Amino acid sequence: MISPERLRFYPFFGNFPHKNLVQLADMAEERIVQPGEIIFREGDEIDHIFLIESGAVGLSMAIPARGKEHSLSDQLTGELETEEIVISALDRGDVFGWSGLIPPHISTATARALTECRLLAFDCDALRDAFREDCRFGYIMLLKISQVIRQRFEDLHMELLADKVAAMPQPAAR
Repeated sequence: MISPERLRFYPFFGNFPHKNLVQLADMAEERIVQPGEIIFREGDEIDHIFLIESGAVGLSMAIPARGKEHSLSDQLTGELETEEIVISALDRGDVFGWSGLIPPHISTATARALTECRLLAFDCDALRDAFREDCRFGYIMLLKISQVIRQRFEDLHMELLADKVAAMPQPAAR
């Protein structure tokens, strides 16, 4: 267990009643991860949601390798050569692993520690049980998670735009 006041410091938990902060603190466990360590992979079943207390985490997605020919059969069988693109770089106060709360609880990205990180991991089974008992708690959490998802979509959109601009032919120098 950690102190509920430790959570109140982070904007993500700003609107939670004290009772819910106590519940969250009871569900939290500290984890230290080393640079390069994979926290979870795209496609993994996720059972924790994470808050970064210190360090940086990169979220990445596998995309078809650029500059490679991909046959129709490769596309249909999923045997494409892929590359990872970082879609978000997260740091102190950021929350990730929201897929653990949203069925089917499968990760939509890979999370890798970019530096040594101190994380708080919240058990999603315990959270879902608490939400069933206190729908207001669940509503506040899912509203906050929706804001995180929205931000990730904006990050992905910017990454895709940057990639598109970089791939555009440049005008010839005069």
